[in-house]
Amino acid sequence: MTQKHLANLTYRLHKQRQERMAPSIELRRRFLTSAFHAQLRNEKDMIASHIGKLQPGVRRVFMQRRLEEINKVH
Repeated sequence: MTQKHLANLTYRLHKQRQERMAPSIELRRRFLTSAFHAQLRNEKDMIASHIGKLQPGVRRVFMQRRLEEINKVH
């Protein structure tokens, strides 16, 4: 095989690999996004359930502040 044929073969294999990887990268990105939002939702629910049980104080203020931060991000 000549250098030209090897370069052409390498290029075609590289192109095929890119086409196969693109959907898996998109799937991974969607998975990470949904996992992040699920984690925020769970943390938000956990904090909201704890705030009602706490007496006024530092922990309650901290949890209310964290809940506000999560609501800004989400």
